[in-house]
Amino acid sequence: MPPPYANTMQQFRGTKANLPATLLPGQEYIAYDVLELWAGSPLSVPILIGRGYGVTSVSASGGTTGLSFTGSPVTATGTLTLTGTLAIANGGTGQNTPTGALNALLPAQAGHTGELFTTDGTNASWVNVRAQANTSVPGGNTVANTAVATAFASTGTIAANSAAVGNVYRVTLYGTYSTAVLAPTLTLTINVGGTIVTTTASITTIGGLTNDGWRAEAILIVDTAGAAGVVEAQGYTMFGTAATTALTVLNPNTTTISGIDFTASNTVSAVVTWGTASASNTITLRQLILEKLP
Repeated sequence: MPPPYANTMQQFRGTKANLPATLLPGQEYIAYDVLELWAGSPLSVPILIGRGYGVTSVSASGGTTGLSFTGSPVTATGTLTLTGTLAIANGGTGQNTPTGALNALLPAQAGHTGELFTTDGTNASWVNVRAQANTSVPGGNTVANTAVATAFASTGTIAANSAAVGNVYRVTLYGTYSTAVLAPTLTLTINVGGTIVTTTASITTIGGLTNDGWRAEAILIVDTAGAAGVVEAQGYTMFGTAATTALTVLNPNTTTISGIDFTASNTVSAVVTWGTASASNTITLRQLILEKLP
């Protein structure tokens, strides 16, 4: 029997009993068997009883997933090993540490130090829940000798798209004031984005006071967020009248306050109006504190 040979197709010759268990692509097995053409005249002829078909090489690629394979291509036997990090676009994080994975999935953190992660029910974002407060008392925080409505210089800010239904904001003001001998009237309002949310209306103070203290507070509950924002706002104001007494004025609202666009940035300010212009009628805002309560 001639020996096997190799060229374009590798052939194996033998008998049916010696047929290999596996034929690789490009291999065939030709067995010689006995064919009796007529009585007493046997003839050994080749009979093709096996041929291997299939691929000769297997390659693998991770495409745009961020993953790749080692051991590719496999031409006979071998192992394909998957390595790398799965990209975000393919359902991964593109990172290989817990911290890196978390940072990759969170909204950008630059400029949001100290803020909390929250959701509006659809999208997640950072929200500044730290108290905002003035760190100095600028000249614009004193309003005197004028009967024109004047805003104090110190303000707070409710960032655009940061308000959600149920959020609670607290505005607290502290300061000093003095009055002429003839007791003047005074109006103090707290405004959000130009909309008055609480007001004392016009109150009559005590005449002849010097550097007495005053305090005001407003609590705002967001009933409706978005461009047509609505808040429930209530507050009170206290003016010192002597060492141990004070004039307390509640600032009630019998309806909600609308017209606040929470999709825009809103300045929180306090505006004061003296009833009479006098150099003796002076009021100073020393502290403005804006809090978003947890």
